[in-house]
Amino acid sequence: DAAMQQSPDPLPTRSPAMQQSPDPLPSRDTASAPGFEQRTPEVDPLDVPRQDEPVRRSVGSAMSVFDDAPPAPTLPTGAPTIPAAAVETPPAPVIPPADMASLPSLPAPAPAAPPLVEPLTTATAANDINAVRSVQMRAKRDERRGKMFSRTFLALVVLAGAVGGALVFGRDLLFPTQWDAGLTSAVDAVQERRDAEFPSTVPLRVSPDAEYAGLAIETWFGTEWTTRYADWRALGLASGAADSEAVASAIVAWRPAFYDPLTDTVYRAESATDEAAAPALRLALEEVFERQSGATPPEIDEPPVGVLSAGSEAARNARAIDRELLVGAAPTFTLDGAGAPLPMLVEMGVADMFGDELVATAIEAGQPVAFGEPYPDAALTATAADARRALGAPLPPDVEPAGDPVAWGPEQWALVLDNRLPDTTVDRLTSLIAADSYRPVVRAGTRCFVAQFQATGAETATELLGGLTRWAVGAPASATASATQLTPNTIELFACDPGADVDVPLDRVAVDGALARLGSAPAG
Repeated sequence: DAAMQQSPDPLPTRSPAMQQSPDPLPSRDTASAPGFEQRTPEVDPLDVPRQDEPVRRSVGSAMSVFDDAPPAPTLPTGAPTIPAAAVETPPAPVIPPADMASLPSLPAPAPAAPPLVEPLTTATAANDINAVRSVQMRAKRDERRGKMFSRTFLALVVLAGAVGGALVFGRDLLFPTQWDAGLTSAVDAVQERRDAEFPSTVPLRVSPDAEYAGLAIETWFGTEWTTRYADWRALGLASGAADSEAVASAIVAWRPAFYDPLTDTVYRAESATDEAAAPALRLALEEVFERQSGATPPEIDEPPVGVLSAGSEAARNARAIDRELLVGAAPTFTLDGAGAPLPMLVEMGVADMFGDELVATAIEAGQPVAFGEPYPDAALTATAADARRALGAPLPPDVEPAGDPVAWGPEQWALVLDNRLPDTTVDRLTSLIAADSYRPVVRAGTRCFVAQFQATGAETATELLGGLTRWAVGAPASATASATQLTPNTIELFACDPGADVDVPLDRVAVDGALARLGSAPAG
C-alpha cells in the first residue's frame, strides 16, 4: 500500500508486472483445482479510471493515436515477503468456466475524436431536396415577377402613349373645349360679363320647330297643360289641338332657344334666325353657367289653380324670378301667338315682365332672393288674388265631377270674359262677383265645366246674368254653353269642349288686359 501511495499512477495495468502482484489473478487451472472457492472480487475504486485521465492500453492492443505517448508507469515489483504461516490464505475465487466476462477489466481505449461531421441521414437528404426545390421555386417566382413587371410596364407605356396621342390628336373628342359655332358669341358675352370661363362645354342641338316646341313646352310647363287643353277650349281660351302649328309658332317666337338641365343640352329652333335666337341663347347660357357653378334652383311641383297660367302660380312666378336674376330687364322677347292658347301667352308675359317686381316685393319683405336658393313665398305669391269660393249648388244630373271645386277670383275670370266681351263690360261684371266656384265635369265623355257665381246682391245678380248670357251666346254651338240663375243672387255658367276641329276666335288683347289687371305690367 505504501508503494502504491508513492506511485504517480496508482491504476493497475495489464502489463507483465501484474504477474508479480502479491494477489495474482487465478488461472483457469487453479480454478479447477479441488478445494478452490469462487468469490466475486472486490473492485478497488482506484482501478476505475477517471474521466479526466487518458486511458492506457494494454500490451498487444491495436495501434492507435496514443502509440507515440510515453509508456505508462508500472507498480513496483519489490514488495516485502510475508511468511506463509502467518498469512491466512483466503479461499481462491471461482472463475466461471464459460468466459471471463465477470472479470474486471480496463475499458477499451477511446480513439481521438474525429472532426464533427453531421451524419447524412434521410431527414437531411430530404431537407436538402426541399432546399433545392425552394431555390427553384423562388427563381421561378422571380422570373414570373420579372415578366409581370415587364408586361405591366409595357402596358403602362402603351396606355401613356395612347393618352398622349389622344391629347395631341383627339383632345376635342376626349375633353371637348370647343363650343359649337352657334354658341360662340353668347358664350363670349356671358364670360365677359362674369369675368370667368365656363367649367365645361354643352352641346347645341338644332331641331325642327314642331319637335322643338314639344321639348320646350314640356320643359317649362310639364305635361299637365295638355290635359287642361280641353278645359281651355270649353272656356273659350284655346283653339285646335295642343300640338298644333299655332302653338309651335308661339313657342318659337317667344323662346327660339332654351337649356334643358335634364339632358344638359341647349336646344334651338331650326327656323329661328341668329338675331332672333341671340337673346334666348344668352339666357340659356346664363343658366348653364349658374348650374355648372353649383346653383340648382328647386323645382316647384304644385297643381295649377286658376286659368292665368299653364302650371301653378308659384311655378310661373319662379320662372319670372329666374329670368330677372339671370339677364335682368334685357333682352326683350316677342309675345305674339295668333291661335295660341291665351293662358300660355299670359304665362309667357308674366315670365318676361314680372320678375323685377317679384324680386322687389321679396326684398321689401326682408327676404333676399338668389338663384339656386328657394325663393321666398312673398315673391312666389305676389300675384295671388283674394278669392272666395261660392257655396256649391248640386251639379246637373247628366254630368260627373272630374275635380274638386276651386275659387279663381275675379281677376282670373276676367281673362275668360275679356276674350268675348268688351273691356268695359268685363270690368263691370268682375266687380259684381262676390264669390265664385269652378269645377271640371264630364258629360257623355266630353270635358265640360260648371261655374257658379254669387253676386253682391239680388239687384246686381240680374246684371251679372245678362253679361254671362252674352258670353255663352258667343261660344260655338257644339259647346252647348248656357247661363242660369239658380237663386236670387247665384248664377251658374255651363259649357263643354267644342272639339279640336272647331275654330274658336281668340283675342290677343285679352292677354294684355289680364297682365294689366295683375298690376305688374302695362297693357300692351
